[in-house]
Amino acid sequence: MSEPLLLMLDYPGYRPEARIGELGLEQHGLRVRNLLAGPLPRTTGAAAYVAQALATGHPDDRPVTAVGAYCVSGSLAFEAAARVAAAQGHRPVIVLFDAEDATAATILASYREALSRLGVRPSEADLAARVDLSLLTRDPEALVEALSADLAREAVAALAALGGDGTEARESARHLSGAYADWLRHILAAHDGAGPSWEGEVLRITSADTPAAPFTCRAAAVREVRVSCARPDLLRSEETRVAVLAAVSDRAGVFSAGR
Repeated sequence: MSEPLLLMLDYPGYRPEARIGELGLEQHGLRVRNLLAGPLPRTTGAAAYVAQALATGHPDDRPVTAVGAYCVSGSLAFEAAARVAAAQGHRPVIVLFDAEDATAATILASYREALSRLGVRPSEADLAARVDLSLLTRDPEALVEALSADLAREAVAALAALGGDGTEARESARHLSGAYADWLRHILAAHDGAGPSWEGEVLRITSADTPAAPFTCRAAAVREVRVSCARPDLLRSEETRVAVLAAVSDRAGVFSAGR
């Protein structure tokens, strides 16, 4: 019998927190595929974003036992699980790790952080002037274009101030703004991903020092597990590993957490 398969939405950008690979689930008989490990979707709509991620990250017909997501990717797990369920005829369990809703505040915080890496620390008023949140629902791709262009200008100025030549500065700025555009599209897709109620099971795992963040989770059965580790260690914690393996074992019926 084939190994139970977990499809994971774990964004590949830099972060100090552990990643899904550090749980070592494959050493316990579970196959893991990160749907975001390949080329990132270039769209801001949840349905299209997940469809592209599945097309590149799950190209075969292997049955899916669970769909997992870290942080703001949580809503996208519901979209992915619904598509998987429609294709295979049964619902996977959804596993959420420190799940959070993607909100306007998330977008503002992401852009503030991107600017801070260039030494730019905008006031609240300046940040609000830079980020036109009316585009969030009206034209999210225009928001991506506006913020990535603004970030590129700031990057060119910062690199020029350090003595970099114009061509080098523009190329570095292009890479930086492109990486931010990918991340912003991910946030916007997650923001768009609040879908209908889920009739399957959800396991929500949170770290000990993570505040109870609001998360839209309309499901038939939700089990909450708070582990004793700090947030950076959530995806390397033995408690997290045991909880995931138990949930997948219940669904797949082919191995136990103690294997």
